[in-house]
Amino acid sequence: TLRKTGLRGQAWVIFEDVAAATAALAAENGFVFFDRPLKVSYAREKSDRVAKMDGSFVPKDRREKRRKREEASAAASGASPAKQAKVAADGTAVSVAVEDPSSLVAPEAAAA
Repeated sequence: TLRKTGLRGQAWVIFEDVAAATAALAAENGFVFFDRPLKVSYAREKSDRVAKMDGSFVPKDRREKRRKREEASAAASGASPAKQAKVAADGTAVSVAVEDPSSLVAPEAAAA
């Protein structure tokens, strides 16, 4: 049901002009919905949809963002992204840092 506690999500609404957005923000901020007050604020940055409407849209390279996130994760674990492997042990997936990827190969598989 929708009546669970905790953070349930976010929504973004686009208005044609700032006056309409300001009126909606003032009217809805603090409105109690399922026993919790709504927290309404302006966007921190221009959304892709608004940028497309005003002609200033520049596509973002999401792969670059993912690569930077993986590098940061690898740096925190002490291994490079190429030296990380996901190993299934007893049905659960575990992320393990390894120095040599060939150490993941079972000895009988390496001999074949």
